[in-house]
Amino acid sequence: MKIIFFSLFRFSLAGVLLSGGLALAAAKRSLAGSMPSGAVVYIEMDGLGGKVRQFRKSGLYADILKSPQYKEFESSSEYTKMWAGRTMAETLIGMDFWMAA
Repeated sequence: MKIIFFSLFRFSLAGVLLSGGLALAAAKRSLAGSMPSGAVVYIEMDGLGGKVRQFRKSGLYADILKSPQYKEFESSSEYTKMWAGRTMAETLIGMDFWMAA
């Protein structure tokens, strides 16, 4: 009797959760309406620091830094502006971006 009741309870609970989830998914809300006010980009991720460290140690990152396209970008005024902005932001938070991640 306990097993039947427990199984019935689990199926009922799963049904309620599933129907509630479908109702939320079917709501007519735009993506912009669910983002914080003034957000340009919104990312939610677990373990971002680990992924950033993994990327920095990867061969892909090394290949990007050696690529002719990156070398060309380094000599542009956009790179200089980006580097100035990065330096200002790092000074503001008190550490470099690699450590902040």
